[in-house]
Amino acid sequence: MMTSTDPAGTAIHFAQAINRHTPHTCRLITTERVESFNCDYDLHVVYDNLQEARYLLQHSDVFHFHKSFEEELELGPYRVADYVRGKRVVYHLHGHPRERGRSEWVRARLGRPGAVAVSTPDLLELYPGATWVPNLVPPHDVLYQPRRCDRTVTSTIHGDVCLVGHSP
Repeated sequence: MMTSTDPAGTAIHFAQAINRHTPHTCRLITTERVESFNCDYDLHVVYDNLQEARYLLQHSDVFHFHKSFEEELELGPYRVADYVRGKRVVYHLHGHPRERGRSEWVRARLGRPGAVAVSTPDLLELYPGATWVPNLVPPHDVLYQPRRCDRTVTSTIHGDVCLVGHSP
């Protein structure tokens, strides 16, 4: 599994779920580390871990690209496209503006061997033929639990009061 960053930890949670609940082994390669994202990492590639990344490129059966990561990108000196031949490929889209703005690029991949997965059901309208795979998060982790919110926000433009919330 490859991604630039994993801001919500969904890629690492997906990899951990595959390793925990299936007979398969999944490794997650990231290329950008953002310290403010408080999530685990597996194999982070910038200038180190290049031999291990190359080994995984050579020997993996499936390439799972997250977000806007694609085979034309590079892992250090290695162009992923040089290793993708003969592999099964999954493009896992999370609604990044780059993905939404290139729907024809994504639709072209729907016809290839492999799969296109989307993380939210609204993306099924943009990419007919894709499969909805909700983001995997540990549902009992307190960080993902609903919380009581007693705050309201008053609009300075209209004077309206609304409750602002977020559901992972």
